[in-house]
Amino acid sequence: MSTTTIFALDETDQTILDMLREDARRPCTDIARDLDIPDTSAGFRIKRMMENGVIKKFTIVTRDDPPPEMNAEAIMRLINTTEATTKETRKEIDLLWAGLRACTRQIESMEKKNGSMEGT
Repeated sequence: MSTTTIFALDETDQTILDMLREDARRPCTDIARDLDIPDTSAGFRIKRMMENGVIKKFTIVTRDDPPPEMNAEAIMRLINTTEATTKETRKEIDLLWAGLRACTRQIESMEKKNGSMEGT
């Protein structure tokens, strides 16, 4: 019989995740400095979140990828937000539209490639 441990994130963990979402290559020393915590504490927190599956991987985003904000979680958060200010909501909507436009450009590019390949 296996037991599942629920890993709770505190405010500092959440802030570290936000920082890493913005720049996955951000050094622990920068994170620690910005949060006013020891370097070792920042590194330990990141390692713990990796070991507990909170952080699954570090990745890159290319210029053709939709913005990371354009995902199902962001859409659901926007839909379920009841306390968002108009400005915050507008910013999220703008990010979602930017992601949608990026996806549309990718599809159009693939269609052009496929069309030119069919004609050869």
